[in-house]
Amino acid sequence: MGLIDVLERKQGVIVGDDVIKTFDYAQEHKFAIPAINVTSSSTVVASLEAARDNKSPVILQMSQGGAAYFAGKGVANDKQQASIAGAVAGAQYIRSVAPSYGIPVILHTDHCAKKLLPWLDGMMDADEAYFKEHGEPLFSSHMIDLSEEEVDWNLATTAKYLKRAAPMKQWLEMEIGITGGEEDGVNNEEVDNNSLYTQPEDIYNIYHTLSAISPYFSIAAGFGNVHGVYKPGNVKLHPELLGKHQKFVKDKINGNKDKPVYLVFHGGSGSSKQEYVDAISYGVVKVNLDTDLQYAYLTGIRDYVLKKKDYIMAQVGNPDGEDKPNKKFFDPRVWVREGEKTMSTRVSEGLKDFNTAGQFTIESGLTGTTARRTYPIILPLTLGEVHGNLRLQFYAGRHYKGVSTWLLATKILEMNGGILARQQPQQQQRPPQTDSGAEQFLKLVQDPFKTAFQANAFWASLGTSIGVTIFIAICFSLLRPFNSAVYAPKLKHADEKHRPPPLGKGVFAWVAPLLKTREAQLVDKVGLDATVFLRFTRMCRNMFLIMALVGCGVMIPANVASSNKDLTHSAFVTMTPLNVWGRALWAHVICAWAFDILVAYFLWTNYRAVVRLRRQYFESPEYQSGLHARTLMVTDIPGSFRTDEGIARITDDFKSASGAPRCAIGRNVKELPNLIEQHAKTVRDLESYLAKYLKNPDRLGARPTCKPDKKDRSYSRGQSVDAIEYLSGRIRDLEIQIHEVRLSVDKRNAMPYGFASYQSIPEAHNVALAARRKHPQGTTVRLAPRPNDLIWDNLPLSKRTRRWRRFTNNLWVALLTLVWIAPNAMMAIFLTNLSNLGLVWPAFQKYQLSAYPKTWAVVQGIASPALTSLVYWILPITFRRLSVRAGDLTKTSRDQHVTHKLYAFFVFNYLIIFSAFSAVWQFAASVVAAEHQNRGVWDAIKEGQFFVKIMTALCTVSPYWVTWLLQRNLGAALDLSQIINLIYVAFCRSFMNPTPRQFIEWTAPPWFDYAQYYNYFLFYATVALCFATLQPIVLAVTALYFALDSWLKKYLLMYVFITKTESGGQIWRILFNRIIFAAILANFFVGLVLKAKGSNMMMYCLVPLPFLMLGFKWYCSKAFDDQIYYYSKAALKDPESLPVPGKDSHRNDKLAMRFGHPALHKPLITPMVHAKAQHVLAQVYRGRLNSEHSDRLEGYRDIQLDPMSQTQPGKPKGPAPNAPFEIVPENQLDFAYYKDREEFGDEHGGGDIYGKSSDLVTLRSQTPRSFFGPNGSPSSSRASSPGGFGSRRAVSDGSDGHGVTYPADYHHPAYRTASPDSLGVAPTYMDHRDPGSGGFYSHANESESRLLSGAAGMPIGAPGYREEYGRRQVGTPQAERDDPLSYDYFRRGRQ
Repeated sequence: MGLIDVLERKQGVIVGDDVIKTFDYAQEHKFAIPAINVTSSSTVVASLEAARDNKSPVILQMSQGGAAYFAGKGVANDKQQASIAGAVAGAQYIRSVAPSYGIPVILHTDHCAKKLLPWLDGMMDADEAYFKEHGEPLFSSHMIDLSEEEVDWNLATTAKYLKRAAPMKQWLEMEIGITGGEEDGVNNEEVDNNSLYTQPEDIYNIYHTLSAISPYFSIAAGFGNVHGVYKPGNVKLHPELLGKHQKFVKDKINGNKDKPVYLVFHGGSGSSKQEYVDAISYGVVKVNLDTDLQYAYLTGIRDYVLKKKDYIMAQVGNPDGEDKPNKKFFDPRVWVREGEKTMSTRVSEGLKDFNTAGQFTIESGLTGTTARRTYPIILPLTLGEVHGNLRLQFYAGRHYKGVSTWLLATKILEMNGGILARQQPQQQQRPPQTDSGAEQFLKLVQDPFKTAFQANAFWASLGTSIGVTIFIAICFSLLRPFNSAVYAPKLKHADEKHRPPPLGKGVFAWVAPLLKTREAQLVDKVGLDATVFLRFTRMCRNMFLIMALVGCGVMIPANVASSNKDLTHSAFVTMTPLNVWGRALWAHVICAWAFDILVAYFLWTNYRAVVRLRRQYFESPEYQSGLHARTLMVTDIPGSFRTDEGIARITDDFKSASGAPRCAIGRNVKELPNLIEQHAKTVRDLESYLAKYLKNPDRLGARPTCKPDKKDRSYSRGQSVDAIEYLSGRIRDLEIQIHEVRLSVDKRNAMPYGFASYQSIPEAHNVALAARRKHPQGTTVRLAPRPNDLIWDNLPLSKRTRRWRRFTNNLWVALLTLVWIAPNAMMAIFLTNLSNLGLVWPAFQKYQLSAYPKTWAVVQGIASPALTSLVYWILPITFRRLSVRAGDLTKTSRDQHVTHKLYAFFVFNYLIIFSAFSAVWQFAASVVAAEHQNRGVWDAIKEGQFFVKIMTALCTVSPYWVTWLLQRNLGAALDLSQIINLIYVAFCRSFMNPTPRQFIEWTAPPWFDYAQYYNYFLFYATVALCFATLQPIVLAVTALYFALDSWLKKYLLMYVFITKTESGGQIWRILFNRIIFAAILANFFVGLVLKAKGSNMMMYCLVPLPFLMLGFKWYCSKAFDDQIYYYSKAALKDPESLPVPGKDSHRNDKLAMRFGHPALHKPLITPMVHAKAQHVLAQVYRGRLNSEHSDRLEGYRDIQLDPMSQTQPGKPKGPAPNAPFEIVPENQLDFAYYKDREEFGDEHGGGDIYGKSSDLVTLRSQTPRSFFGPNGSPSSSRASSPGGFGSRRAVSDGSDGHGVTYPADYHHPAYRTASPDSLGVAPTYMDHRDPGSGGFYSHANESESRLLSGAAGMPIGAPGYREEYGRRQVGTPQAERDDPLSYDYFRRGRQ
């Protein structure tokens, strides 16, 4: 049932029961009726037009001054006679024209103070006279405003007037609590702000007294209202007080109605839409509008006058001609009409803001009785149907032959009601109109995160965070002693130097090592990168602990003391500056300075500490013996200098004491890296198929099939082939290609990069420092990173290519950051509350949410966190790949750029956009609306109160960040529990078919993603700094997080995680700059508050802070950066006292080898098969499964001796049934057996913590401890097996000691180094410390079982047929022996 069905009188001025029905309907449907102050017939017409066009009821009211103006300013008003006459005249005029607009109108008079009571008496005299004649009062209602008087006198006087009005069923509005500002001579600008807020007890007292007299009354309660539009922040509205009043009265009277009191909103001009909506939700049925409408009326006339000024300067003569008349321009009906238009537009805005628009619509079918309910907007159509060519125009002031068109139309409809009833079919009554999906969506977008801003969520988050964290810590303490492989893998795998302190079996035995291990020990145990990470975490902990004491000790008392103590805001809002203004905001200025000083102090002290750590790192044995420490990397080398000698000429500008450095130019490895990558992928694919096929070796199923590679044109597109045979053959083909490409690499096709190695570290660093800002021959000279830190594919890129890639990379990142705004908002709106999705998608609400509420409740609880976590996981991967494509030369610089871009993404999307989303949206909407109303954009921007809205949004969102940071503690606890890795591995073991390689990788220590964690920590710190003055409790919550995580991460880095690529703590400057940025951004947040609610002097005091922070950054850069990056003589001990390398040190550096492209010597991986399937390999694999060369001796077995075993003297050599696979026993599915192998070690620390470093120079031989053969070439393209399936040859025979031998003529031409034999280096056996494990994990051979290991191979026999990989070949064994395309030639070498 619509409002039109409720009222007895459908149009014109309504009184009595219709008024109370209108207000009841308004409370039920949550809208309020605007009360428009009218002063003339023109303003009356403008208001009625807007109400008609928006199908809305309206209240027209006259103030004492407005009524006097209606009568004329020339009429004396010493006894209120002009005001009385004008009010009566205005009432008569409104009663005459209102029916023409077809809407209900409540005729009201505004504020009547004590001194104006004679005015009210005169109007009520007129009411009583009109009542005697017409049975209803002239005015629908009056307002008596005695709020400045004593409450008792106010109530008693109001009751007296209500008794006079009650017989006429006339409404009376009274006011309790002062409305600030000034209106019609009633000036309350200097009153105490606390007087602007009414108490619930007063409301109940009024209700109790007046309801005993008549139900026709309403109360204008003070909740911070102000007449006029004043500077934002002087007085703050608190509409939630109205809800408190309603509840108080309801509880007192024990009534059933939730909103027993009819409330009125005074001083509505300039208020935000949200304040209107909140007030209406608490039972406000009337909102006063005056100041905004006065200005709107002016703008139309003003703009007209300015636009037509040349046409109104004289009666005749204008730009169109000197004799042109101007009457049509200066006619009052023209320019007054312009004011009516703009005022009408502003009234329409208010009708929409108050949800009044559309409330007066036809809800029933147009039948006999309902035909009389028609209003003008449909009359032309109705009259046309009944009277053919009769057409009437309907709006105030127009008449048809002197008769009001509305009256004429009404008569016609009354006469033809029966005809219309017969013509129109009976329609079923429609339910009340609801918002469309689009309208609901727009409302949600204006406040998308409202569900997250519940302050009571703080205690739930705090309890959950602390409770779950403690629970996880207890579970971890109980499980840890029995699961050291998961919770302390570094104890098992690290060498003695890097092994963390042992852990006892006690429940809390893990706590003591954390407390006892100091920073000096951490450098050896976890590396400098991890040490710097932990130092940064401790810095944040200590910094925010002190800031929390300052912020909570100063800001909270200042905000709470300056806020009204009677307000019903939550504790979180009270702690914000939302209700603070004036001098109290100096506390924000003081704390802003204090916080910046604290940030600068902690950054300075930790900068010095990092410098100290870096100096110690420079003097460490690892750095002193590392080749990269005294090597420079030269990039962008021009073509004429791309030789070893060319690099030496480039460095001639920087003379050194020891002469020219040893140089090595980069080689063009062609497609070799891509081939090796394809090979590794193919091997893993084959392993996957074999693992699935051989899951149950005794019950083999159908052989697996696969699709050939798209580049393989020997197969038709879409053809399925035998996976095992195809992938085995592809592996062989790739190995042959790799072999050929490696042989073809030489020095003739050099690349634009190279390396120069000096005799001493200070010498190299001094050259790098001198060349820092110089570019000799257009090159860039910098300190060389560790070889495993280089991104080799990017080294050949030109400067132009790198610049272009950086530009496109930044463009992609910026685009991704901007595009993510929409999904971010949609996730916040819909995933956090699926009922919001139901609002815009009714079918989903009806058939899903309503039908399966529990199911969708679970989805809602899981979807948002899961999707957010997925995004957090994908973003670092995405940004890391973008950085690689951007041309980063090292993994360290790549991770630094990833940290930088992730941080920018998070700050923009999750801090700035998230926090200010609703405010910016509402502000932009208001500006667009103003532009459509022909108001200037700049005027709309100024009227939009941008800074006030942003500040309010930030204060409102602050509880969310508090709860969000509390929940981050759960993430820290989950890291400790390793629950995600455990679940993933358990799932794969149970439901997948993991390969032996995957089993081995799962047992390896995981690598720590510094970029991701640094981004989190920097983002948390930025949130805390930005909201430090807005919501000081956020500092305490952030301090709690860092206090907890500083210990948890210390355990994880000591016992669980490893550093994948050690950079020596070079990330520090990135962290320093981001914290400086966060401090400056926090200053802008404080500036928003001061701009919105403070003074200019406060703003001036804040201005120096950003510049001081930038100056501090410049000072630290000048004071510390050189010491961090360069080995300075002045800061270290005399370099002459350092050990000087011998005269052959350059010759033994093997620079070209250690800084050569890894594709030249990287071992190829071998397919791994579980030992349980070894016995069926002959059935599964149709290629060669016997020993290395027995296939070549097939035709001579009757005359040739059997090959002899190398491990058992006098015994024939047995078959090697595992070739070409690596058989892995069950007891060796552990990383401990493979950690020295490059294919595993590179992904899990590069071997540094396992006692193996590719860049380490031994004290005895000055050669790297690696898998290189005696001639400086890689000993094999294959990685070794840890098992006992192959022989272990001595280094002297070209073997790498892992059962893999390179051909004697396979000394790579790209490596220009002397062999150990030529240097007089005696052949040595590899260090075998672990039985059966191979490499560095085999014991020394003390059993004398390898006495024949160096014996010559058996002679090769006559020609014969051999079948390999299913392809029949013919050839002589002698020829095959030297065939470089032979599979065995490349895989196992020649024997």
